[in-house]
Amino acid sequence: MNSLKLLLVVLWCAIAVITAKAVSLQGMAAGDIFLSDIQALDWRAQFNVDFFAHLLLIGLWVAWRSCFSAAGIVLGMACVLGGGLVSLVYLLVAAIRCGGDVRRLLLGQRATNE
Repeated sequence: MNSLKLLLVVLWCAIAVITAKAVSLQGMAAGDIFLSDIQALDWRAQFNVDFFAHLLLIGLWVAWRSCFSAAGIVLGMACVLGGGLVSLVYLLVAAIRCGGDVRRLLLGQRATNE
């Protein structure tokens, strides 16, 4: 579990640095760039749609693991909109809270309901 936590921190730092550089070079136009890349229907479009599918899945998983509570739905939406900057922190906090229990990490509130 410590290796997972370290990986989450390293990945978050890498994404934060790249995000800061992208914002400094291109501003906050990520949505416009993302959508225009998809409209091109090329490899960047394929990557963006694939990535968005993963974001939707992690957002749904976050909401599901909290039994679709209001907080879970908000966190799930934040994971979709914030990408790795949000979801990696969410996973790190969840990993710390589960105390090494992978079942609790994956199932969240559902681990105590079953």
